[in-house]
Amino acid sequence: MSRGSELQDDYHWIELQGVRDDGWLYNSHADVIAFETNDTWIMVRPSDLIQYTQRFVEHESVERPQEAIHKIYTRRNRNDIITLVPTSDLRSIGWEVKKK
Repeated sequence: MSRGSELQDDYHWIELQGVRDDGWLYNSHADVIAFETNDTWIMVRPSDLIQYTQRFVEHESVERPQEAIHKIYTRRNRNDIITLVPTSDLRSIGWEVKKK
């Protein structure tokens, strides 16, 4: 779950607040956000992802990125708020498109 580590498909980062703005979720003008896995793209409507984060992400801050599943994490020397969500949850609120 950190840069340089082995690729994984179990979790994806969601930006709830950006360093300089509201972040890509709340500041999005996109119709769909795509999350890449090894074999597919998971397509999720921003409104569905916002509802999901409001329901499941706790307002508990954690110190380490590995602890950020459904909790909020701020990177050192940054003013952002990010969280980890299970890829299986993204599949449940979106739809998948197989890579060719």
